[in-house]
Amino acid sequence: WDDPDDSTITGYKILSRVAVPGTSLSALVENTSSADTTYTATGLDSDTTYIFRVIAINEHGESDKSRPVRISTAS
Repeated sequence: WDDPDDSTITGYKILSRVAVPGTSLSALVENTSSADTTYTATGLDSDTTYIFRVIAINEHGESDKSRPVRISTAS
């Protein structure tokens, strides 16, 4: 994801779900404890589309969720 250029960020919450109607987002990572703007998700099913959203975290709490991003794994 893009770096928001905010030096107060201490981590990110990463939410995900399978791109199937009726499924809900769950926390893939509660807090990365890092301002890095990359994360490698493991243990995903092959040939599956996922939706990810990111929330920035700082000492004041959490930001709004990012826009959803759809990513498909290879078969």
